[in-house]
Amino acid sequence: MFVNKEKKADLWKKILQKIDEISNQMIKGIKSIVQIDSVKSEPKEGMPFGEGVNNALIATLKLAESLRIETENVDNMVVNMEKGMTMLES
Repeated sequence: MFVNKEKKADLWKKILQKIDEISNQMIKGIKSIVQIDSVKSEPKEGMPFGEGVNNALIATLKLAESLRIETENVDNMVVNMEKGMTMLES
């Protein structure tokens, strides 16, 4: 896809502006997530790595949703996140 320099500069400006807007929320959310006791423990139904890891996974999904990041929960084992152009629509 060909984008002229002016449009490219405008796009970068929008991206950096959005990062500035969400950075505090993102940092606060990450600090909260890393405080969760997420050491692997005895598996439970729907929680292959235990309850603590599942709690961290759910918190990560909620943070991503609040930041309008598209997510995919892969078998309650990992969260795949993708931030596309929708981040600029607000």
